[in-house]
Amino acid sequence: MPLTADDRMQILELIARYNRAHDSDDTEGWLDTFTDDAVFVTASSTNEGRRGLRHFFVDGGERIPGVRHVTYNSVIEAVDGDPDRARMQSDLIVLRAGQPPEFLLTGSYDDTLRREEDGWRFERREVRRDA
Repeated sequence: MPLTADDRMQILELIARYNRAHDSDDTEGWLDTFTDDAVFVTASSTNEGRRGLRHFFVDGGERIPGVRHVTYNSVIEAVDGDPDRARMQSDLIVLRAGQPPEFLLTGSYDDTLRREEDGWRFERREVRRDA
């Protein structure tokens, strides 16, 4: 069964909630974008479950004031016809707000998403930095 337009809109909104929560240091809001058993992979760590993700978000790195995540070019596909699972690939720019903005990195996300009772969540999110 293909994803509906409403599914796609909810997934795009999930990206926006993730970015806003991350950029405003909203730990609970950021965690709420993931399933309880989620896996989050960066170049330097793999973090599993709500506890692991919380540790990563709170203690996992230097906070950069004024950071902004920009996610774009998202391609969303159903997983093997399962209406409650999806895959998504997106491009990423991270910058520091200012005049002019400072580009900190470019990269991409490879995501697996799962629909839960209260909406779509990241089940696995892998961040890749461009060289």
